[in-house]
Amino acid sequence: MKKLMLMTAVVMMAVAVMAAGSVVFDGVVRNQVQKLSDAKNYAEARAVIATVDTSDVSAKSWSIQNLMILDLQTGTKLANLGEVKASVAKYASQYGLTDASAIQDLTLKGMYYASPISQNAGITASDAYAFYKSIVAPTLEQKMYGMYLASRNDDIANAVILGEALANPPYFYMAKSTKGLPVKCFEYSRKALLGKPATATVVVEILNVLAELDFSDTTVTREMQIKFLQDVNAKYSRFLITDKATWEPVIANVRTTLEGYGVK
Repeated sequence: MKKLMLMTAVVMMAVAVMAAGSVVFDGVVRNQVQKLSDAKNYAEARAVIATVDTSDVSAKSWSIQNLMILDLQTGTKLANLGEVKASVAKYASQYGLTDASAIQDLTLKGMYYASPISQNAGITASDAYAFYKSIVAPTLEQKMYGMYLASRNDDIANAVILGEALANPPYFYMAKSTKGLPVKCFEYSRKALLGKPATATVVVEILNVLAELDFSDTTVTREMQIKFLQDVNAKYSRFLITDKATWEPVIANVRTTLEGYGVK
């Protein structure tokens, strides 16, 4: 039975590769590749990428970006900007990508991903940030990468500016990045938790960040902190009904903190 299952998997993989260019590039494909990559099923992730219809620039760019990431995850070393450009050029030639803006974008992403992913590489966060700053008119997506790189380089002031320029600011990340700016951190924490519902993990991380901060002598009052916790309690308590095991300790933490403020 195991042999039969293995043979079936191999045949399905072969069919997928032979069907290259037939799969529509969409969120389902992106999620599939992400899950396979997270599970370290790198060969399968490459096979899925090979099936994507890359007739437009966005699909070509996404495919190249993810192939470069897979290369880094499986041992490729990119030591400098020249090697990143060479990697981009290799895949651009393979996919027939000639759009200069897309190639610049891929180079930025290559620098960004290579600095933390490729072990023992010569590329640093400083190198990647320097490349970002060389871009004359960065797009909104490039500004997002610029924000991450600014934060990695402790340029928090610019990280805040770049983050706030985005259409959908990543408030969770911005809250964690501005621990040295308590008022900003509190503002972003509220937006991270009181907007679109966050996961239990995100709620815990944000609350832990805030617990480390001293809001004395800031504009964040005791009443504001209590109101925030009450709002979090009201927003997330409903999840106790659907997933008590996950949310019970989170809500208990919120309510215990409120009790510490003298609020029942």
